[in-house]
Amino acid sequence: MRATSYWLCAAALSLAGACGGETSPDDGGTPDASAPDASSLDGMVATGRCGDGEQTAGEECDDGNRQDDDGCARDCTLECGNGVLNEGELCDPEIAAGDPGACPTGCDDGDACTTDVVSGTDCSVQCESAPISAPSDGDGCCPPGADATTDDDCTSICGNSIVEPGETCDTAIAEGMAGACPASCDDGDFCTADSVAMDGTCAAACEFTPITVAADGDMCCPPGETIATDNDCGIVCGDGVRSMGESCDTAIPAGSAGACPTSCDDGMVCTTDMLASAGTCDAQCTSTVITTPMDGDGCCPAGATIADDDDCTATCGDGVVSSGESCDTAIAAGMPGACPSTCSDGMACTQDTLTGAGTCSATCSYPPITSPADGDGCCPAGATIATDDDCPARCGDGVVSAGETCDTAISGGAGACPASCDDGDPCTTDSLANGGTCRAACTTMPVGAGPMDMCCPAGADLSTDPDCAAACGDGVTTPPETCDDGNTMSGDGCDSMCRAEPTAFRFTDLDIRDPHVFADLGGFFGCTDVTNGPFGMGINNQLQDSIQQDNSGSMSGGPDGELDLSIVHAFAPLLQSAGSSTPSYLVFPDCTAPMSSTMCTLPMGAPRTPGTAMNQGGGAECLGVLPGTARPYTPTTATPVAPPGGTCYAANAGTVTFDLSGIMITLEDARIGGQWFGTPATEIRNGLIRGFLSEAQANSTIIPPGTTGQPAIDGQPLSSLLRGGVGSCSEPSPMMGDKDTYMGMSGWYFYLNFSATRVPYTEL
Repeated sequence: MRATSYWLCAAALSLAGACGGETSPDDGGTPDASAPDASSLDGMVATGRCGDGEQTAGEECDDGNRQDDDGCARDCTLECGNGVLNEGELCDPEIAAGDPGACPTGCDDGDACTTDVVSGTDCSVQCESAPISAPSDGDGCCPPGADATTDDDCTSICGNSIVEPGETCDTAIAEGMAGACPASCDDGDFCTADSVAMDGTCAAACEFTPITVAADGDMCCPPGETIATDNDCGIVCGDGVRSMGESCDTAIPAGSAGACPTSCDDGMVCTTDMLASAGTCDAQCTSTVITTPMDGDGCCPAGATIADDDDCTATCGDGVVSSGESCDTAIAAGMPGACPSTCSDGMACTQDTLTGAGTCSATCSYPPITSPADGDGCCPAGATIATDDDCPARCGDGVVSAGETCDTAISGGAGACPASCDDGDPCTTDSLANGGTCRAACTTMPVGAGPMDMCCPAGADLSTDPDCAAACGDGVTTPPETCDDGNTMSGDGCDSMCRAEPTAFRFTDLDIRDPHVFADLGGFFGCTDVTNGPFGMGINNQLQDSIQQDNSGSMSGGPDGELDLSIVHAFAPLLQSAGSSTPSYLVFPDCTAPMSSTMCTLPMGAPRTPGTAMNQGGGAECLGVLPGTARPYTPTTATPVAPPGGTCYAANAGTVTFDLSGIMITLEDARIGGQWFGTPATEIRNGLIRGFLSEAQANSTIIPPGTTGQPAIDGQPLSSLLRGGVGSCSEPSPMMGDKDTYMGMSGWYFYLNFSATRVPYTEL
């Protein structure tokens, strides 16, 4: 799913920008609850007077009275002492010391050769400095013309290119040279205010004053501040919470979930365990498989044997002939220690015997053959053709000898010559060759395709020969097949196992009907329902843009060739008849732009939310609103109802998780349904998704910082945008607002209407 939560940002910015933070009259129609009607302002002229509470041209202020000493004088001019630095004032005594515009109470310009005094009164107080011209011992000043004989403060001379006692630098030394006075200061710390103290003197030095006041955009997060008060603050390692971007947190006690490891041991002797980023919130254990043999490390790595690592156990097949072995199966044939696979001494009348074949105890032995055995090539002493067919033979001697297929003297059973032939196979034609001789034999020839011959010849199938059994790819659909298109290729509507491939319907619109979303946009709008917000910037407007357009996703932030948000309900197979049921699943595939010709692909391993779709007809409502869980918002929630002569469906979806720009929203007890349009269907109309969002889930789902730029939204829990949620600007907890209950849990039942169109769909 592509990023869709920018709707909230766009909505908030457009609304705030349109108003400039001030109340404006409405369009003059039916009066709005919080704005004066434009028609009531027609003809009004700026005829204000001092004291009427409205500041007009020529007035510096107007507090609704004509009294002095309250910050606004009786002639509507600003008074000194109102805590604001007004035009013409040097300071204001009500501004706190240290803040811009505060009146000085003492003066010191840092120059020992000036006399600093506070002059002026009220809002004209300022510091004045007069140069000291007369020498005076001990006053720290060496005035012009004075020297050490007339003033003991003139021990050192600033500006003589030498850093003397009492000096930190000398102004005559060129910048960049040792002893030069600093022209500017930067300690590289965003949380200090860097300045040059005693600038222009030989006592010049850098000062780095810690920043303690929160200010967005200064790259500093002062102590005690958080991202809620300063957008420069971020995740803090050691706060006892494992946050996004941390693999652990150093303040979590050892043994608890999220605790940082201090040492690593996976218990495997054949891995090298390492602790990376120890003592930080990125600490984690890594294990590297040992692949190099090394004696004495306790590990016998893959491929190693006792020949190159003494930690390995002697085994048959390790390439080493160990104690108790006569050979080793891993030694190549022909090499010393190789195990024999066959035995032969070249003598026909010895029995070539391989003992322990395939093991490391394999050996050859060659005992002499003493007993007759047909076919061993040996005719032992005392044997004849009657007892051993390796002996010289003749036809009719009762023995099937070499070169004979049978013997005519054998009356029946093994070795008897056939008088006729029938192998019992309907797919062969049988014939007798060399009848009446010791070479008599039956031959068979395969028959071709033909009906009612009880034979299905090679290459034939049910479509060409009715004697063949049903098989996938024969072009005839027979149970348990759900289709058979005459091939075993997938991707053409019927897969390689003759199962119908999924029919997919992609959402073309999606609207939240209940509950509605409220946000405090500030200014004139205040707490506003942004579900179907003004100026086409509501949540539902943004959902349509995400489903129907390609606006984001590439590395540059522009179009990437794919629709931003794609939701597909797939059926395998597609069944629409009343009373039927079929497997279905909800997926979030990649779909090409534009929407009019989109093609969807589900990546390998992508999650599915499975269910079973049940079809109903006869005007039945397939999926409805649970009693007491919907509010009188408009538009109301549409429900799928079977049209005359048609059907609708509803499928259980269990738990469905939506990813909206990293905001994971999980609906439990989810069901999805819709009204079929067309046979077979080309559209789903009056679609409805119903699911429960628990309050605990909503509380733990935080809107990522920077999502909208609105402090009342960013960094806040999702529940604060829903009526009845903690921090809701409309109806905050413990008020029920729009909340419902499910299985004893408090939360919100969500109702979303959708339409969907059948699209080309492929699963990788």
